Amino acid sequence: MPTAHIPGKADGALAACAAACLEAANAGDACEAACLQSGRLDSFRKCVELSGDCADLCRAAARIAVRPHSDTRHLKAVLRVCVTLCEEYAAFCGRYAHEPACVASRAACTQCVAACKQALALL
Repeated sequence: MPTAHIPGKADGALAACAAACLEAANAGDACEAACLQSGRLDSFRKCVELSGDCADLCRAAARIAVRPHSDTRHLKAVLRVCVTLCEEYAAFCGRYAHEPACVASRAACTQCVAACKQALALL
């Protein structure tokens, strides 16, 4: 993916943010698939919702982060929502530390939050 055309340090931070968002999206997809394949949908309904939402939003945030921006208001709004959802999903996954997909999602979302906050601080 090309990086956004925002001068200065934000350019590299946005590339790192996009990469972290894609990792979180992939982890969310894997977690959602594991929950659906478990045969215990009633037990994992909230996880399916959060993982799917998080994966979709992170994927969108990654795409938006690497586009050229002359006005960063929308980019900032998307990254803030990404931080909020990833924090919620990571906290939820913390309750399922015995599930490998949740462990991976929590780690990826924690990284995504840090990368998004870094990019936001530079915008």
